[in-house]
Amino acid sequence: MGTHPNVSYVGADGLTDIAGVVRELVNRDARGIAFVGIEDICNNTYRFMGYRAGLSACGYDYDPALVHMVPLREALATSHFVLGYEVARQLMSQERKPDAVIAA
Repeated sequence: MGTHPNVSYVGADGLTDIAGVVRELVNRDARGIAFVGIEDICNNTYRFMGYRAGLSACGYDYDPALVHMVPLREALATSHFVLGYEVARQLMSQERKPDAVIAA
């Protein structure tokens, strides 16, 4: 429980959790797994590390073309729905299109 036993919370381990998501996607035959996140946010850093660890554990090469990190300033100034749409549009306009996207 932590130092406050009377406080309820749900915790997550972004690194381990996202590595598990990558493994599950690979088990479902995903071959091009994209990662979308926001730069300079600690939780996204751990999630990205989990993404890289999951790819490595599954024998997949890291492809920077499948990663889109939105600058924090842009994320704060724009609707996340608009950002998500724009990133998805960019990813799907590439020659190698992802068949799965992890949005952090």
